[in-house]
Amino acid sequence: MLRTLRWLLLSLLAACSAPAPLVHEAYVWQRAWSEPLRAALIDPTQPFAVWRVLALEATGQRSVAIAIDAHALALSGKPVRIVARIEGARLTIAATDVAQQMAHAASMLRGAGVNVDGIEIDHDCATAALPHYAQWLGALRSALPDERLSITALPTWLDSPRLPELLERVEHSVLQVHAVAHPREGLFDAARARNWVRRYAELGRPFYVALPAYHVAVSLDAAGAVVGVAAEEADAPGATEVRSDPVQAATLLHLLGDDDVRGLIGIVWFRLPLASDRRAWHPRTLRAVIAGDPLAAAVRTETTTDLTTQFTLRASGNIDQLAGPVELPANCRYADATPPFALDGRPGAWRLVPQVPVWLKPDERREIGWCRRD
Repeated sequence: MLRTLRWLLLSLLAACSAPAPLVHEAYVWQRAWSEPLRAALIDPTQPFAVWRVLALEATGQRSVAIAIDAHALALSGKPVRIVARIEGARLTIAATDVAQQMAHAASMLRGAGVNVDGIEIDHDCATAALPHYAQWLGALRSALPDERLSITALPTWLDSPRLPELLERVEHSVLQVHAVAHPREGLFDAARARNWVRRYAELGRPFYVALPAYHVAVSLDAAGAVVGVAAEEADAPGATEVRSDPVQAATLLHLLGDDDVRGLIGIVWFRLPLASDRRAWHPRTLRAVIAGDPLAAAVRTETTTDLTTQFTLRASGNIDQLAGPVELPANCRYADATPPFALDGRPGAWRLVPQVPVWLKPDERREIGWCRRD
């Protein structure tokens, strides 16, 4: 009996000391609200605890409010934190102006039945300007005394002795560990992000980590420096796609679970994926990463034959797959490709070859060409 009681006590102590599982939230960053977005928000199987919704964009002293569908957010039943995105490396817009507009957005949403959890400021402040940012946040808090405040944070701030002062102004922060330095470095690296998270945890303040579930198009100048990054806009001529690797993200989640990082509350994914969003992960991909499921992909060639054989690629699995060349049958006498594939070789040894990187999302089908046999 005593042995049994001792075993139960040890089990309870072990359970109490186990780290709490990380919560998962998602940024809703769309400027134009579509039916697929509304459907995604009210989907009861979504693995996210909170929506962080873009409500205001400011450049210089000008700001634009985002038309948010309050009804869809209310139907989702999830808490919402509204976000003001302030462009530039230094603040020029008054904190009182931002407070007034965010208070209006919060009031509108609450009136529609939305549980507004707080307000977040997304500002990529220059490290040298952190003292001014701290003062600005103090003014914002004074103007919004009843709201819970959070900010996004950059790894470059870790070298500033003024960072603790800044973090004292808010309830929590969201450390962004993804950025574009150069296309060859990708959008995210698990080992580098883990180091930043460990250092940030030493500050002793509650925080989240923002992880990328999207890709960007990067434009370079003649010297190879980044001059433009498009996350939603159309690609500029000559832009290079920089992708975030789900395997890297899954690796970091595993490492953070092993580290039991002090103060880490959860993960905020940028951005809520939609099946129609060409630059976001497929929703199935993000769900698999969050669940810790194995990640795999495959592409097979499907053919339909009449007088002419049509060739179609079909992807399966739960992550994107890069398409490769497809060899045509040796008895093909005539053939052609569908761009961005091109016909390569000669009769009897033809191939359909992609001319640019072609990534296929799970379940995506793409026609790539045809041939006619003798």
